[in-house]
Amino acid sequence: MSRVGKMPIALPKGAEATVSAAQITVKGPLGSLTLPLTGQVNVVNNDGTLKFEAANDSREANAMSGTVRAPSITWSTASPRASKRNCRS
Repeated sequence: MSRVGKMPIALPKGAEATVSAAQITVKGPLGSLTLPLTGQVNVVNNDGTLKFEAANDSREANAMSGTVRAPSITWSTASPRASKRNCRS
C-alpha cells in the first residue's frame, strides 16, 4: 500500500466528512468540497478520522489510495478557496 495512503487524516473541530461509493464530501465552517471516487479506493470515516485503503492488490489501486488522500488532507486543514485553487475539484 502507498505510504501516503496508509496515514489516516484526523478532521479538525467543526469539519465533517461524508463518504459514499461515488464521492467524498468534506464540510467545514468555510464551506464544502467534493471529490469523486473511483472504485479503486475505499474510504472509511471512523469518528472524525479518514482512512484510505486500496480496494484490491493492483498497482493502480495502491497508487490511487495516496492520490485520493492528498487533496483530502488539504481540505481538512485549509480554506475552501485555497483547496479549490490547489486541488482543481
